Amino acid sequence: MENLTPALISKIEQLGKKQAVAFVLLLCERMSPALRAFSEETGFPDDEYQSCMRMGWTFLLDENVDREFELASQRCLALAPDTEDFSSELTTAALNATLSIGGLMEFITDADAEHVLEAASLCFDTIYIYVQQSSDAAGGYGSSDEDAKIRSHPLFKKEVERQWEDIELVAQPISGTTAEWVSQLKAKARQSDPIIPLARRS
Repeated sequence: MENLTPALISKIEQLGKKQAVAFVLLLCERMSPALRAFSEETGFPDDEYQSCMRMGWTFLLDENVDREFELASQRCLALAPDTEDFSSELTTAALNATLSIGGLMEFITDADAEHVLEAASLCFDTIYIYVQQSSDAAGGYGSSDEDAKIRSHPLFKKEVERQWEDIELVAQPISGTTAEWVSQLKAKARQSDPIIPLARRS
């Protein structure tokens, strides 16, 4: 997970299952606007992914809910957009969102923290590609240290801060009912900006 620092990886791996699901849901909620915009632009069907997000939130309310998470993960991965089939600038962002949502379904099934780490890393990959595309359109950075400059971009730094904030939020002991906790998480998701700006689209 080259996009993640050892400290962030360690903190993520310390999360309990419900906490980790909440963390990934917050990540996916930030990534989903790009998927929806991609769907509107290209006609790509995103209904399956919206359904999986609802399944994830329902799981937080009731871990014993009888849902076919494994089958859902398989459908997510099978339906993920192929970057060779689309010319949209949002293709990578949409692909990363679908893979993260599919990973969420897999994590609920097998509790393998690699799925959580992958979703966190894909957030940074989405930003990396966006910044790279933006710089190319403006003539590029024109230097050999492009990677370092992209990783020091405000969007990249902002996502680091947001992931730490998300971890701290979900790691806190639940005060009140589970429903109140989930409502708090959903409110945070609604208030968060998308992973990348969506105004710049050709």
